[in-house]
Amino acid sequence: MSHEIRTPLNAVIGTVYLLRKDSELAPSLKPKVHSIDTAAQSLLSIVNDILDLSKIEAGEFALEMVPMQLSSLLLDVEAIFGPKAKELGLDLIISDLPSSVTNNVIADQTRIRQILFNIISNALKFTPDGHILLKVEALFPPPKKFGDRSLQTLSFEITDTGIGIEPDVVPKLFEAFKQADTSTTRNFGGTGLGLSIVKELCEACPVYTSDTPDERNRDSSV
Repeated sequence: MSHEIRTPLNAVIGTVYLLRKDSELAPSLKPKVHSIDTAAQSLLSIVNDILDLSKIEAGEFALEMVPMQLSSLLLDVEAIFGPKAKELGLDLIISDLPSSVTNNVIADQTRIRQILFNIISNALKFTPDGHILLKVEALFPPPKKFGDRSLQTLSFEITDTGIGIEPDVVPKLFEAFKQADTSTTRNFGGTGLGLSIVKELCEACPVYTSDTPDERNRDSSV
């Protein structure tokens, strides 16, 4: 089903991309093309979220553990969200990695990116002014040994100066299809799936330290 939905959606998004690049496109049509693109991207995001949630609930979710550098990941975050933050009049602050954090790690890079991108997107959405801060810390330095590997518990902390969350809402934040209240959906959009998926991914994603960037381990049973 996901394939049947995403294929025509990608065709729409591709066509819209070509229209936006067309120098002969009438100025009066540009807002309409932009609306089509925004709607298609939003629908594709919802389909992808539902697919991820379905895989997790069905036990079909698999991790791909590959070598990665945390510093490169932070640069990607800055490159993708920095311009958007600037456009909104916000400061995106990304702290340097502290010496206690091992830069070369083995992890599912796609899923780690998905977690950070989801939460930072939320921060941008719900922050009218001020800043978003991302910092990485090692909770239990130095890394602990697990067999012939080292395990390091990392904390990716994202804080913002946004609208805040009422204490009585916090317990249901990570439930699928739940949002703070009806006004949240009305004013900011969204399905309430993002944080539910983030929670599942955080619980599923180990991070192994690596002495060399080429070290590889695909055992995700920990």
